[in-house]
Amino acid sequence: MTAVLHKTTDPYLASFVLSEGAILTGCRRVGPKKVEFGFVADHTLHALLRVFWSGQLILVVPARLFEALRVLKSRSLTRE
Repeated sequence: MTAVLHKTTDPYLASFVLSEGAILTGCRRVGPKKVEFGFVADHTLHALLRVFWSGQLILVVPARLFEALRVLKSRSLTRE
């Protein structure tokens, strides 16, 4: 049985959920400047998505957020 995935092309959303503990399953280039990121669609991810889109204030560790963005950019450049 394959895991249910949530996919997004928003690098900032992907960075946020990755920095907060979502499980990245991979990425694929869908255009010259667009990459699709896949995450395991579990309860943690859905809670993070609700927080992201709600606009409510939360504490985020900046270094962890920016490191997640660097990881995603690096993976997208390697065309995995």
